[in-house]
Amino acid sequence: VNDKRIIYTKTSKLAVIPKSDKALMINLDGEYGGDAPMTFTNLHQHIEMFANLDAIPNEAVIGYEDEEESHYDAVTKGFIKEVEKLSQEDIDGDGKIGDEK
Repeated sequence: VNDKRIIYTKTSKLAVIPKSDKALMINLDGEYGGDAPMTFTNLHQHIEMFANLDAIPNEAVIGYEDEEESHYDAVTKGFIKEVEKLSQEDIDGDGKIGDEK
């Protein structure tokens, strides 16, 4: 963005404080957001999404398991079971250590 009136930054917290008594209007995504001073805090991953999953292809949805992902999950579970045997601890919370019945 090449405009001296726009500040582009990546941060977790930003305080906007006017340098003079003149009102400093804040633009939030194209809408008037009020006058400074203001403090903005990035609430990382705090946007809740809703969707009609029936209208979205399965492979576009997180949690959709294809053959490769199923293999990966099986390998991961096998690894966890082996670590449980070595450590004698229930790592995955299934109430068992390794493959014990």
